[in-house]
Amino acid sequence: MARQEGVTVAATDEEAVQAIQRASRGDQAAMPEVRQAFDARPRLWRLLGDMARRAEDALIGAAFAEKDLAGREAARRYLADLRAQLAGPDPSPLDRVLAKRAALALYDAGRLDREALSRTDLTWQTADLLDRRRSRAHGRALAAVRSLAVVRRLPKGGPAVAVGVQVNVKERAQRGQCG
Repeated sequence: MARQEGVTVAATDEEAVQAIQRASRGDQAAMPEVRQAFDARPRLWRLLGDMARRAEDALIGAAFAEKDLAGREAARRYLADLRAQLAGPDPSPLDRVLAKRAALALYDAGRLDREALSRTDLTWQTADLLDRRRSRAHGRALAAVRSLAVVRRLPKGGPAVAVGVQVNVKERAQRGQCG
């Protein structure tokens, strides 16, 4: 570890990861080191802060057994391909975010469809609960795809904004502010 302006700085990736792990366990003393590591290695905060990536991990974890490494890898590749297709060529940052959300929502809806169709041991209450979860997942998927379609229809360079200003000439004239 190196010292810089009174703060210990993680000199290697391994030291940075150790500082992040300590901070994740609540060690406040590790935070200056974590901030320095994030400043020096933006890929770390991008990876840790990417909630869509964490949601993807959780979704894949729900879809495949922990030891099914091939299934998990296939799912990651499938989602990456779906994101790229939904984002299209030369996507804007908003297109990328919405494509990520749409891909996750579509995958989750498909996962719940598979679960419902493959289960034959459900009570009617459990089947009803699963059906409601499927309906909500399909609603999220449709909303995400709709949002992506709406953003795609916006003019490139951002939406045009017209600002209307209304001046009441009569009031201004009465107060002696005209002319």
